[in-house]
Amino acid sequence: MQKNNTQKKFKIMIPHHEYWTTYLRAIQKALSNEYYYYKTGTIAAEKLDDVLIKLNDYYRLDETPKERFNRFKSGFSVVVIHLLKVADTYHFILMARSNESKTGLFFEREKYADATDKKHRISFNECYEFVRINKSGYEFEKKQKKYESDNTEKIENKDSEIKIQNIIVSSKNEVWTVKISEKEQNRILQNFNDALRKNNFQIIKQICYGMCHWIGFAGVREDYVVLKNKLQKRFAMYYASFPKTNTTKYPYKILDDLYKMPPKINSIRFSNKNTNDKGINGGKITKSAIESK
Repeated sequence: MQKNNTQKKFKIMIPHHEYWTTYLRAIQKALSNEYYYYKTGTIAAEKLDDVLIKLNDYYRLDETPKERFNRFKSGFSVVVIHLLKVADTYHFILMARSNESKTGLFFEREKYADATDKKHRISFNECYEFVRINKSGYEFEKKQKKYESDNTEKIENKDSEIKIQNIIVSSKNEVWTVKISEKEQNRILQNFNDALRKNNFQIIKQICYGMCHWIGFAGVREDYVVLKNKLQKRFAMYYASFPKTNTTKYPYKILDDLYKMPPKINSIRFSNKNTNDKGINGGKITKSAIESK
């Protein structure tokens, strides 16, 4: 009798997310823990095990949070991965926390981006993006200017030249939130204006519906209120210029007559139970706007 030499395939057990809400939340937590450097991509479901085994060999993705923290304190860069399952595809983001010299396999092998750089924010579908703000609510951005190697800014004031050291913002003074990208907001305004000119009330309803179902992170909720007010003002101004006698063609005076948008969208809250920086779907949503997978 012939022996079966087939060996059982080894698997790396990396939990994955099935909802955008918990996926974004996991990334937000990683950013809060200074995992600023990242690479994104997709993996076909049938190739997931092989890819994870390879990545684990490089970056020790199966480490516990404690093991990862101890390695970082010993001077090593560390890496986490977060996975989102959409149909037969896994979206992934590799996120690295750098040591002082930014060394390690991740920085040697990957074509990575810096999430603190305004030009390379972590974004999805050109809609949601991660933004760093300080606790007082003012956005903090890295300066994209080239100055002298002593890391100073020069400010010319008539006859004097004052050198001011760049202020390094501590992670204790910053928070990360999700916002709606400027590009997406401009797209919505353009589509709304086009629909107004064509009296396409169905498109206007679709725009309002989509905004009402944004994922309710703090930054997104702020953007919702600002953009909603713009749409309402634009709608009222546009239809105020038409004859009020023709109620068939112009049946609405204000946007609320067509689609009543709530004053604000619901927030999302997560419990900290059963969560860690490995991306486990432990985020319990207690209140949330409806989202699509």
